[in-house]
Amino acid sequence: MKKQTCLVVIDRASEIKNKFRSYSIYLNGKKIGKIRNGERIEYNTLSGDHQLSAKIDWVKSDVFTTNLAENDKLHLEISTASDWKPMYALLSCGVLAGLGAMLFGLFGAGLGGGLGGLIYGSFACKPQLNKKKNL
Repeated sequence: MKKQTCLVVIDRASEIKNKFRSYSIYLNGKKIGKIRNGERIEYNTLSGDHQLSAKIDWVKSDVFTTNLAENDKLHLEISTASDWKPMYALLSCGVLAGLGAMLFGLFGAGLGGGLGGLIYGSFACKPQLNKKKNL
């Protein structure tokens, strides 16, 4: 029996964070495209089990797993993390830069700030895929 096609629609929220950068979109581990700030992409796929994810730099979203029946339309929205983690991660930049400066001077401040930036990027820039309620 031939599998029927389904439509996957992904909307990206218009946000200040990562405004000028694109997310790579993956379907079943294969890159299917990129999505820019405020953009919508549509992708036809076969019915069945699917895994979707997004990535920016080294930061990946959690995997969104779904089973699509014949002629289904899956509508997702992608945005960046908006909980408390980005605030604490940003705070880590200043704390680690200050600690590095106290221990190792200017070199330590740069090293600590860089490490804090890495931590911040891992939390604040993490993409989130959520099912959109209104089709």
